[in-house]
Amino acid sequence: MVRTAGVAQRDAVRELDRLERRLGTFDRRIALAEWNLYTGRADERATVRWQTERARFLRAPERRRLLGRLSGRLGAPLLERRVELLQRVVFDAEVEQSPDVVRVRSRLQGRIVRFRPTWHGRKVGRAEVYDALRSAPDRGERERAWRADDPLRRSLEGPLRELIEVRNDHARALGHRNFAALRLSYEGLSPDHLRTLSAEALVGLPEAAARLRAEAKTRSSDEGWAPWDVRFALEQRARLPTGPFPGGRMVTAIRSALGAWGIPARRRTFQIARCDLPFGGLTISVELPRDVRILVHPKGGWEYYMVLFHEFGHAVHAASIDQPTHLLRTTDPGYAGFAEGIAGVFEQVAQDANWLATVRGLDSGLVAGFARARTWVALIEAGQTALSLETELRLYERPGRDPRPSTHTLARRRFGYDAYRDLSWAAPFFVTHPIYMQSYLLAPLFRAQVVEAMERAIGGPFWPNPRAGPWLTESFLTLGARFDWTDRLRDVTGSPLSAGPFARGVADAG
Repeated sequence: MVRTAGVAQRDAVRELDRLERRLGTFDRRIALAEWNLYTGRADERATVRWQTERARFLRAPERRRLLGRLSGRLGAPLLERRVELLQRVVFDAEVEQSPDVVRVRSRLQGRIVRFRPTWHGRKVGRAEVYDALRSAPDRGERERAWRADDPLRRSLEGPLRELIEVRNDHARALGHRNFAALRLSYEGLSPDHLRTLSAEALVGLPEAAARLRAEAKTRSSDEGWAPWDVRFALEQRARLPTGPFPGGRMVTAIRSALGAWGIPARRRTFQIARCDLPFGGLTISVELPRDVRILVHPKGGWEYYMVLFHEFGHAVHAASIDQPTHLLRTTDPGYAGFAEGIAGVFEQVAQDANWLATVRGLDSGLVAGFARARTWVALIEAGQTALSLETELRLYERPGRDPRPSTHTLARRRFGYDAYRDLSWAAPFFVTHPIYMQSYLLAPLFRAQVVEAMERAIGGPFWPNPRAGPWLTESFLTLGARFDWTDRLRDVTGSPLSAGPFARGVADAG
């Protein structure tokens, strides 16, 4: 008896439905364990347990047999997309969620979460050190802040190198040159493509960095120019007082701003915890789209408002996804650049002159100058991100080689630094979010391209504009993993991912 295409489709749907329900249960438990870890309610053991269980489930031989049965054309594009996404998840389970990777990564993750830098003889939160880096007028104090996490970094070097080797071994077993090539392939990218985009985006960086150094020199008699001087120089060029941005009003202010963008209340109301973090902020999707949570530092000031706008971008995106199955809702792996790009569009509200004009206590002249300067600051920040990305790519390309001699030379050429002693290459982010750094370089490119398209489509100001939220929602937010993001960006904007709009915007603002 011959099986009809309709019967084959129904069988495939039933099998995928069962698998996705089980996968959804694992992902919820992992997300809750991550929430408890970062909020200090638990250690990393629950995370290890559920990641290991999830990997064991996905690595079971029957998953590969299922993929074999479902390969080829099933006559239903959405069903074929689910199978494609399942293959990505299975491959990721065989690499990043393999027991040998989870064991090392989770142990290091616990160390990273518990680390507190020593500052003037006492253990402090990371935000205190970061604030010194960007605001301390004493150059020696800034260098101490820049080096404050180097003890943690050095302690990670041996196990992180081991982690990189294991990731590479698993990726090669799947037919890829290394782990970086595997992860980037999910987004239709490659290391060479990233380096090309980086070079195109940063063409004006040496001149901009030289101008930043010259401006800093007019404000201080300090000699020298090194990485710990850049953030302070940026803050002096584009600075707002802390008083108008109290921590207690931050959540309310951002919810109100997004309401003026046409985003309904139900998609801008989230559980928010304020605690010390190894990074600026974090959004955790426990169950898409109904249970999305945000972690943010317990600080006020414009910088932390900007971070929360960014995290609200992630959260609104997650809460807006409207797809019928878990795989179609879950934008990982394969959406790092898209996720950070969407968050970057939301983050831009924080530096928009129209929004800043609504903040009580800000001088209108200061607001206009700040908004212009922040556009230019994006180039400097993209340059810093590109250096971290180059470090990580080199680690996966040649794990046994210290990447710093090459990246140090690149840093001095692009930023005009004097000679200085580098930090350890072992950034905590390379442990917790491998091959994710590129997303922070792609994000400003995505943002510039999308904002250009949005302005053409809906007109009016960037903010407030009640058509902005609905346009973003329809164009991107509801779609989850239904389409690859680079394809969707091309379809919405009319052009493939490009550094052009970003480079033009930076040049115009310079």
